[in-house]
Amino acid sequence: MPTDQIQTEFAYSTSSLFEGIKPRFLALSREYFGIWRLPLALVDTSGAVICRGEPPQPDCGSTEVRKRAVEESLRWGEPSMQLCPQGRVAWAVPVMLNAEVLGGIVAENVLVAPEESGRGALSAADVHRAALDLLSMAEGANLTNAALLNQRRRETRLESHRAEAIHELKEQIYRSIREIYLVEEPALISAVKRGDRRAAREILNRVLVGIYYFGRERPSLLKSFVLELVVTMSRSAVEAGADPSELLGANFSTFAELAGIDAEEALCAWLVSMLERIMDAIKSNQQYPSSVLLGAAIKYMQDNLHEE
Repeated sequence: MPTDQIQTEFAYSTSSLFEGIKPRFLALSREYFGIWRLPLALVDTSGAVICRGEPPQPDCGSTEVRKRAVEESLRWGEPSMQLCPQGRVAWAVPVMLNAEVLGGIVAENVLVAPEESGRGALSAADVHRAALDLLSMAEGANLTNAALLNQRRRETRLESHRAEAIHELKEQIYRSIREIYLVEEPALISAVKRGDRRAAREILNRVLVGIYYFGRERPSLLKSFVLELVVTMSRSAVEAGADPSELLGANFSTFAELAGIDAEEALCAWLVSMLERIMDAIKSNQQYPSSVLLGAAIKYMQDNLHEE
């Protein structure tokens, strides 16, 4: 089939999809304007305007800004502020059919006030809320792929945590994997016993960065330390009340997976999944040993001792 014919048929297909999207977009646009007094535009992947919501408003004068706003929102999983040529801001949410990006819904020419909202301008806090509202409303109208955007946001958070872990590691001088492990192990065990997933993930990130650095030339050594981490966390989970048979069954099947893992990303994902299983095993058992309850009571007293 000739290239020109393929492009024509694709353009026709996209145009027909936008015709089906327009009623939902216009309804969303009216609701959004009622809340934020901001008109919206429906654009294609190039940033060209397909149609505008009511009331119509002059555009920001740059299809490139609209295009970048759509691309960045897809990249981060949420709206990202872009600067318009007039010094105002724009943000967008991608319009998607499954995993295919058709274009986006754009708020543009938004005037930002230094502090509080007023005279047609939004404060920085209101800009943030307005952008998140657009995302929420687009997901509610089924105009975007909520699951994919949520995955992108989760990936962004993981990368952010990893960067923080690298920064923290640079501030400490470790000579070996063993030293990292000995320093971080007590806090990790404590977090696992408390069932504190967030703290355990942060510690695990720091340990992973360190063992990847020291063990990057020796994958078998790296795996052995990862395995040791899992055994330690499992033992701590049993001490915290997790069912040993449940953990042993999960560990047996997943240890076989570990043998076939070569990539660092896959190894990291495997270890995080093990942490989640261990935490789930603790959560599913409501009968905590007295040592765990005593530890929780002591921590509560330490945190609240200053109060009357």
